[in-house]
Amino acid sequence: MADQQAEVQLAQRLASNEKPVRTRAMKKLRKYVSLRSQKGEFSGEELLKLWKGLFYCLWMQDKPLLQEELSRKISTLIHSFTSTQQRECTRSCTRPHAPMMMMMMVVCPAELSYLRSFLQTMKREWTGIDRLRMDKFFQGYPSYPGSLSVPFFPQTVGATDWEPFQIDGRFFLAVANSQKIPDRGTSVYSINSTVYELNALTQTFIRFQDILTHSALDWEFFTIGDEKFLVVANSHDGGSYSLNSVVYRWQGYEGFVPVHSLPTFGCRDWEDFSTDEGSFLIYSSAKSRLSKVFKLRNY
Repeated sequence: MADQQAEVQLAQRLASNEKPVRTRAMKKLRKYVSLRSQKGEFSGEELLKLWKGLFYCLWMQDKPLLQEELSRKISTLIHSFTSTQQRECTRSCTRPHAPMMMMMMVVCPAELSYLRSFLQTMKREWTGIDRLRMDKFFQGYPSYPGSLSVPFFPQTVGATDWEPFQIDGRFFLAVANSQKIPDRGTSVYSINSTVYELNALTQTFIRFQDILTHSALDWEFFTIGDEKFLVVANSHDGGSYSLNSVVYRWQGYEGFVPVHSLPTFGCRDWEDFSTDEGSFLIYSSAKSRLSKVFKLRNY
């Protein structure tokens, strides 16, 4: 298989309707990842292709015990991503004279790339998971033993979006919570959405910051120069779809601080892009036929 096609072919076999084909593909994938990693880091596009195959590999798997075994294989696959950079990182941080804190905080780029691609895949596929398969995916990726032990599913409230991003080597995950449905009465739309941070010492996601949102449907992380931002898609507050969606700037110790309010109507999704004329945000509306583009100015 040519390198540029190997990921596609492996993903197709991982998603096969026939279990023997999927089983052989998992074995080949581990060998391929180990050999391919020696040539250099996987690109984000390559990892996303592999993760799509892994996602549907678990999707096709029946019987709880077999699901658990497949989950373990997918989890431990991260150990096959032993790039030159990762081996150097591990050697330098596990020498006898290395401080204990350093030895416990080895989280190398290949591991984070694998994790980031997983999160991006789940973000893309999440709304397509039916009720009968939901439990499978809640227990499907429990941990990365000996490397990253990450609870991928923290408590959420009508979650509609995950946004993974990095700031100065720190790994974050923002969840958009849309509504709280009580046992009785009407739904609550003005609730907190949460930003989690990966704690390298305990190797778990911990709550970093709660942000009040109004039926949040999307987070978008973007940068302008050296500045980092998050923008939330506020869609509904229980009474109106005409709401301000808010841009938050990264302020280090203070976390994300609101700096701009953008008028939106039933905001569904944000995307950022840049041209020679500057940086822009565009949002789509679930309640209007018009979308809007905002040109950003950083003061």
